[in-house]
Amino acid sequence: MKRLLGVIITSGALFIGCSNTGNNPSITNPDATNRYKESDCATVLKLSPAEYRAKVAHAFSQAGTNKTELVMALMSAPEEYRSGMAFLISQTGYRYFFPSMDKKIIDAATVSSELLTTHIKLGDEARRTFPWAKNLDDDTFRIFVLPYRTTTEKPVDWRTYFWNHPELRPLVDDYAKRFNQAQTAEDKNHIFREMIHQINTAWVGKNVPYAPRGMPDMNPIEAINARTGRCTDQTNTLIAILRTFGIAATGVRVVWWPEHNDNHTWTAVYNPVTKEWLDIDSGQGGTASDPDYFRKFIHHQEKKAAKIYWVTPGDETGPTFTDLQLKGSEAYPPSIEKYLIAKPMTDMTERYNNVIDLKWADVPADTLIWLAIQNSGVWKPVAGARSTPDGQVTFPKVGCEVRYRLMTWNNDTPAYCSQVISVQPDGSMKTTPPDPGDEILLLSQQAVQLLESGKLKEAKTIFLKMTGIYPAHPNVLYNMACVCSLLEEKSEALDYLAKAISAGWNDFTHIKKDTDLDNIRNEERFKKLMEGR
Repeated sequence: MKRLLGVIITSGALFIGCSNTGNNPSITNPDATNRYKESDCATVLKLSPAEYRAKVAHAFSQAGTNKTELVMALMSAPEEYRSGMAFLISQTGYRYFFPSMDKKIIDAATVSSELLTTHIKLGDEARRTFPWAKNLDDDTFRIFVLPYRTTTEKPVDWRTYFWNHPELRPLVDDYAKRFNQAQTAEDKNHIFREMIHQINTAWVGKNVPYAPRGMPDMNPIEAINARTGRCTDQTNTLIAILRTFGIAATGVRVVWWPEHNDNHTWTAVYNPVTKEWLDIDSGQGGTASDPDYFRKFIHHQEKKAAKIYWVTPGDETGPTFTDLQLKGSEAYPPSIEKYLIAKPMTDMTERYNNVIDLKWADVPADTLIWLAIQNSGVWKPVAGARSTPDGQVTFPKVGCEVRYRLMTWNNDTPAYCSQVISVQPDGSMKTTPPDPGDEILLLSQQAVQLLESGKLKEAKTIFLKMTGIYPAHPNVLYNMACVCSLLEEKSEALDYLAKAISAGWNDFTHIKKDTDLDNIRNEERFKKLMEGR
């Protein structure tokens, strides 16, 4: 018997003490599968440092038939790589690929030993090859250079792709030569920033030009092949390139901008010369001589941040994750799982805006309370915190000069605190009641969620509240007609449709195509309302 890279080889059979091998091509001798015993997993886990052991065990439990790949990766890693390998494996039990909005695939069940090993080996080679990487401390290297993924894209071997890239590798090698030859820190800083600008604006901006689109996130190779991508895709591409060449980087996420109709992702890059983090708008234009090119969205005057998070591998079970665990009938609002739960997010709001702790009483006890800001005409959550048994909740480090409302989200339905809370840098808070138009938007959001969940009677109750605020609003009346029709309350539906038309609803093309009204379409009153339309 001889030991090779931490794997025991005996008579050609691969011996690894864990079960759930499945039909894995890594197992070359079928007899070896009979030697996998769950009780031996404790032996395998001892190969990982104690700080990662619980997460590695969790990854094994989530891997199913792919457990063999994770065990192979850990056991075959040379001792000097084993800590880094355990770090990567520890993430696979918490990270997902979202092929669509309603489907997710956990990394532990799909990632290969070969992929993890490649990231370890090329990551280490980059650290030894490029001058800006040689002095990175172990934590910065492990967290911001070594990881195999960024957001919720499908994991691929982008390190090999970029390591051998015919354009990028010569470009980076040339900057490494200049960096080595530079005599002063000022010159090294200038060269480093120029290189980041060239990779980001001249290369990513050219090869992955921005275009809005929906999920899923694209990995770097997909984005380059598509020659387009939204901000997340550009960020994934830029981070992959930088990490390939030993540059620490990570994604920055604004879940939603307050008082605007969008959100955003960009890239934070560590400058090892000045030992500072730079904020760069991924793939976007600008010149390297402009200081603001490297300070994007820090204390932004037009868009005051409510909450901003960094993707921080290793923090999969950190406060952002643990604070957002559901109980009972609680549910995640749209986008929260994709933006906060599926990634290890660290709250970094104080880097970008003045912050205070927002404390509030008289909320439901022991309930997940959501901090919401207005975006695209509705209130959208950007953070969550669980209330105490006596009905108090604290949201630490919320952005100032932003309007907030508190909400709960049970059974896919939002409910709101009656006050709008404005916070100021001096720590003061001002509360105001929402204006009627604002309240209509909130109630509409609730009603739509109920309709999408098939809760027609509950939705009707919300629409009735809306008619109490705006009894002659054509949209409100029309929505009442629709929900009554769906409930087969035909007479009431026709009454509201007539009122909506009298109040000014004139989109008869929509009425003719709206399937919500199918239950009343053959009624004589409906036909009379539509005569000549």
